[in-house]
Amino acid sequence: EEWMNRMWKSPPFSFDHTGRAMLTLSVVTTLDDWEVVMYAAMDGAGVDKQPVMNNSSWAAVYFILFVICSGLVWFNIFVGVVVNTYSQMQ
Repeated sequence: EEWMNRMWKSPPFSFDHTGRAMLTLSVVTTLDDWEVVMYAAMDGAGVDKQPVMNNSSWAAVYFILFVICSGLVWFNIFVGVVVNTYSQMQ
């Protein structure tokens, strides 16, 4: 029967594996569809369980804080490069 051939697949950006988690956080740092990753993390219900809509609001807090902190890090790097280039020109 056709329904017996189904298989559970994790989304491309998830925290199921360390390497995949690092890739996911890299994508979130670039702000490329980070909301989709955040909503998928919010819907997580546990191992071998079906996603539940808005199950964990703490995941949203984590992602928002991560986006703010990573934005500040990139801004700090940008300012450092500009200041360093300006000081080398003088």
